[in-house]
Amino acid sequence: MAINICIPLKKETTNKGTGLEKGSGFENQLLHSHVFSLLEDMPDVIYTVDLDMNLTYFNKACQMVCKDYFGKELVLGANLAQLFKKHDSKKLFQLLEFIKSSTSVKFDDIVSKDGIDTYFEVQINPVFNEAKIHKGVSVIAKNITGAKHAMKEMQYSEEKYRMLFFASPSPMWIYEMDTYQIMDVNDSFLSNYGYTREELLNMTIMDLRPIEDKQSLDEIIKYYKLAKGPIHFGVWRHIKNDGSIIHVEKTGHSILFDGKPCMIEICNNVSEKLHIERKLQLSNERYGFVTKATFDAIWDLNLIDDDLYWGEGFESLFGYKTENNKGDIVGWYEHIHGEDRQRVLQSINTLIKSKNSNWVEEYRFKKADGVMAYVRNKGIVIRDKKGKAIRMIGAMQDITEQKREEQQLKLFKSVITNSSDAVLITEAEPINNPGPRIIYVNDAFTKMTGYDREEVLGKTPRILQGPESDRLELDRLRKALEAWQPCEIEIVNYNKNGEKFWSNISIVPVADSKGFFTHWISIQKNITLRKREEKEKEIFYELLQVINGNKHLEVAMSIVIQKISEYLGFSYAEAWLINIDESKMLYKANWAKDDTSALFRKNMPFESVQKEIGMMGTAWKQKSSIYYANIQASNFLAKENAQMAGLESVLVLPIFLNDKVIGFFNFFLDKPFNQEQLQSDL
Repeated sequence: MAINICIPLKKETTNKGTGLEKGSGFENQLLHSHVFSLLEDMPDVIYTVDLDMNLTYFNKACQMVCKDYFGKELVLGANLAQLFKKHDSKKLFQLLEFIKSSTSVKFDDIVSKDGIDTYFEVQINPVFNEAKIHKGVSVIAKNITGAKHAMKEMQYSEEKYRMLFFASPSPMWIYEMDTYQIMDVNDSFLSNYGYTREELLNMTIMDLRPIEDKQSLDEIIKYYKLAKGPIHFGVWRHIKNDGSIIHVEKTGHSILFDGKPCMIEICNNVSEKLHIERKLQLSNERYGFVTKATFDAIWDLNLIDDDLYWGEGFESLFGYKTENNKGDIVGWYEHIHGEDRQRVLQSINTLIKSKNSNWVEEYRFKKADGVMAYVRNKGIVIRDKKGKAIRMIGAMQDITEQKREEQQLKLFKSVITNSSDAVLITEAEPINNPGPRIIYVNDAFTKMTGYDREEVLGKTPRILQGPESDRLELDRLRKALEAWQPCEIEIVNYNKNGEKFWSNISIVPVADSKGFFTHWISIQKNITLRKREEKEKEIFYELLQVINGNKHLEVAMSIVIQKISEYLGFSYAEAWLINIDESKMLYKANWAKDDTSALFRKNMPFESVQKEIGMMGTAWKQKSSIYYANIQASNFLAKENAQMAGLESVLVLPIFLNDKVIGFFNFFLDKPFNQEQLQSDL
């Protein structure tokens, strides 16, 4: 501030006159009075001197400074040369030069007291009279100690920030807040962004922003210009030298750099962090979707603080309500069935202490309504870098229905496996050739047919059919299959050795939950014995009719041995009767299947047999049947006859009347007898 004082002012003035006229001396004195009051109350040091350095004016601030720093009170007319001479001759000569000069000058000055410096900004202006003759100078000294200290602190702050700036491993830059011009960058910024220092110092911060970000950036910087202290700008996008865009988290602070208001910023690349956070967010979203979509109870257990999180399936499956899906590990543990609880807890503890990751247990769990449910709980352990278990994630399933079905299946399988009836399961189709394939047979089937399980799997049940299998019954079965209807038939089947047997076959279709037929289940009973008993009863009644209907015993016996032989498949047969005195047995009738078998009677035929002589005599004595699989190795009397007729084996059966043997039937075969032939009730 500079004030030119043309007329020396005195502290005492006398106002004469009572009126105020335009241009009067009174008006000028009034103006001088106002100026005088203004100068007196100013905080700045103000004084005037003539060319001889005599004081012509000083204000209150000037008087105060002289008392404090020089220990003297000022009076008008005092010579400043005497004041400065004792304290600073250099300042005295400098002041004399300024007084003699007719130009304005400005400089900083320091006065000290007790080791404390006070700074003044001094302005010296020449004073001229109305004739423009140089009469002296006016001096104004403004106390700038506070500003000086603030400047020093600013410089210290700037030095501190610059030191941190270049040493920081994080990318940092300094830019001017008014022009956005980049003023400086550290080495980390250069390596992370790929620019050279020269390139960046010729750019503004706007050049590193995508176009769509520039307007919002300009508004934010204007807002933060007035902010004090650290400023958190958040996450922004920057363009690297290769054109790629990175996300940086910026923190800044306003500083004075090269005398200009600037902003220093740390620009940490958080692109990878944001990418990971986004992946985590997506993972959490997917996790949330899974918990809503699955029928399982998803759970997440923090092993450090035992925090348990349940998915939405926990409430829907077991009825327990949770607050914000947070569960209670103790509550879960207490709802486990008492007989299973210790086993489940021990298996978890064992897993945590081991290096394994996968866990699965099945146990009983009490639902909110008190009903015990069977559950299967699967989990995986997550470990830190040192292998310590820190977290478990898993899913709990309600397998009550599955357990019930498994138990029923086990029971069903047990029934099928241990059934004395053959059980056979096939695919549903094809009905026509080659027929549905066999996928299961039980042990009774292999025992009945002689086939091993591996021999029939993949084959069709038609492997059991043969020449005597009733086509009418098979056609009836096929029509039922085509109509997906149950069916029951009785038919002749053949075992692995080609031997036929009667089978009662009951077959039903099996459908899935949607009603589609998927399989056939067939239960087959061997009814050969029943069929044989039925046939033998039928033949027996026919034989009774033959015997009762014929007066000639030889004719009747001939018909009897023929019917028995044809039914049981013998090659040749004879009938013998014991005479009245029981002295011998006499031949009565025979039957031959063919001419070869008939040769037995044409070569030296025996007409009678004595008791105890030969095979029939032995059977007569023992009153029992005798079977020889090899006639030639027996005591049979007509061995040569048997050999000529091609007969290999013989069965001698006694004929009883009132528990008394009255005769014998001899049945011959060109091979050994089978069990059916030997065990027939006929």
